[in-house]
Amino acid sequence: MIQLIIFLSLFAIAYFSGRYFEKVHYKSILEREKEYLHLPVIAGDWKDQYDETYEGTLLSAGIVVGSDYFKTTVSGVRSLFGGRLKNYESLLDRGRREATLRLQSKAAKWGAEKILNLRLESSSMGMSRGGNSGLPSVEIFAYGTAVKKRP
Repeated sequence: MIQLIIFLSLFAIAYFSGRYFEKVHYKSILEREKEYLHLPVIAGDWKDQYDETYEGTLLSAGIVVGSDYFKTTVSGVRSLFGGRLKNYESLLDRGRREATLRLQSKAAKWGAEKILNLRLESSSMGMSRGGNSGLPSVEIFAYGTAVKKRP
């Protein structure tokens, strides 16, 4: 009986702490997205609109975002029955947005007007093929061309 109480207590702690830290991270993302509204990020290649009066540089940024114990447990149970793993969708969303924000931060320091040809690459980390060796996490790598007028 005591083991069940300990398990449920740890499960509740994982649930509430995971939700809290995810909300804090999303709040931080929203604040920084407002800060960089002046610096558009375009996924397409727009090189035909720029001539010799512009200069560009390749910038990159990355992040590794990990899941919490509660999401890992719930997703493990959900995967037995099939369906969407919504818990991991938020993990990917946070990772993509954070990597893009870090790229925008670098571009703003360089003095860029826009970021063109944004690309996002992702890779799964933290799980081995043979079994669970750790919590699932994802690495997101963002890169693009920052452009600005030549001085």
